[in-house]
Amino acid sequence: MILPRIGILTLPDSVSIGQVPVGGAGESLVWLGNAGSATLAAQLTASPAGFSVDPTSVSIPAGDSVAVTVGFSPGVEDIGYRVGQLLVDATPRATLTATGLAAWGDATDDGIVDVGDLVLAV
Repeated sequence: MILPRIGILTLPDSVSIGQVPVGGAGESLVWLGNAGSATLAAQLTASPAGFSVDPTSVSIPAGDSVAVTVGFSPGVEDIGYRVGQLLVDATPRATLTATGLAAWGDATDDGIVDVGDLVLAV
């Protein structure tokens, strides 16, 4: 029996980028592996806007791995806890999480300026 040579992608189910202030940028390394017997080529994207991945194209030899960087650059509309996806060949493969922090007044570090921050200020 002859088995076909295929690439088998391995990666974590979820990646936390952490807390990032509005106007800033946060990054996290993600290792993509190939547990198969042939080279694996893939196109990578991150969604929604605010999340990113670099590089957007990888080629992983059999039995090897490569590191890619996922990032989060929040705008004012991204304040608070955000969930995104790392897509491999247009298929969601990992959940990305990050928190966009308001610049001033967010004493509780929950990503928004609210009554809890005012109570701490008093």
